[in-house]
This record gives sequence, C-alpha cells and structure tokens, in this order.
Amino acid sequence: MFRFPHFISHRSIGLVLAFSGLQGSVAGEYRPPVVDERAFDYADLALMEVEREKLATNLAGFAVNSLEKRAGERQWENARKFIGLALQLHARNRGALIANAQLARGVQPKPVATDYQPAVLAELLRARAATLIAAGGDPNLRLAGYFLFAAVEMDPENEDAVFEFELYRIDHGEPEWSAVTDAEKK
Repeated sequence: MFRFPHFISHRSIGLVLAFSGLQGSVAGEYRPPVVDERAFDYADLALMEVEREKLATNLAGFAVNSLEKRAGERQWENARKFIGLALQLHARNRGALIANAQLARGVQPKPVATDYQPAVLAELLRARAATLIAAGGDPNLRLAGYFLFAAVEMDPENEDAVFEFELYRIDHGEPEWSAVTDAEKK
C-alpha cells in the first residue's frame, strides 16, 4: 500500500487540486468584456431583433465551445470578443450572460448546443457581413468587420470569408474591438 510522506495529507492534495484548476475551473485568463454602453444603435443596423438575438446566442455558444482546459491566449481573447459582441447585439441574451458570468468567476461553462456547426455559422456571418456592407453606413460597416473576423476565426479554411475579410481590412482597416469589449459609460 502506498503511504503519503508525513508532510502530505489528503487535504493538502485536495487544496492543490482545487487551486490548480483541475476540479472544473477554467485554466485560462478571462477578462470579461465591459459593455456598459451600446456600440450600435439598433435602429441603424440592417438586422432585425430576432436575427440579433439568434446571432448573439450562437456567438456565445461558439465562444464557450471553443474553450478547452488548455485553451491558449488567442481562444481566451476571441471568447471575450465574441461574448462582448453577443452582448452588444442583444444585451439580455441568456447564453451570453451566463457564459460571461461563469467565465468571470473562473467556472468552465458546460458545452452549449448551438443551431449551427462552426463552418455553417462562419458562412452565415460572412453572408450577413456582405449584406451589412451593401446596406452601408458606419454601424453596418463596423458590424460587418466583426462578423468577418469571427467567420475567419471560426473557419479559417473558408476562402470566401478570408478573401472578404482581407478586402475589408484593405478598405477599412482592422476592426476596432474596444468599442465592443471596452464600452464603458462616459
């Protein structure tokens, strides 16, 4: 029978496991997005409320499902961006609020059932971005940039999304995420 050395007890092993993140807590650094101010006036967007809510739910679901016990810094930052965007699209979205609160508390959310596989959601976001660009106006163009970024991150093999995102970057520059993730009241 194995005996623990006298200075190691079962309690100390339990404490080490609890603090090391091996008992269900997230193993990365999550900084919750600040969404005190709306990045978009909904009336200016070429999206209906039901579309905004459905996209918010699926963005939050993708963010949760993309995080693993060993997620890297890029996945954590994308989760912050996607949850922030979801909350900007629909401030009271159940999935986004729960995911944000759990991650902020260091709890790994359970995998979420989404309406779309990542490749399908990426294509949907790419198509919506094209519609937003065609509609014109600053809010639509900014939202299109976020959608194209998300589409490329979700499915980097989607050549149409990659091409359209690169054209967007040439014409408008990189999407400015601080409006979505760091929207503090002034």
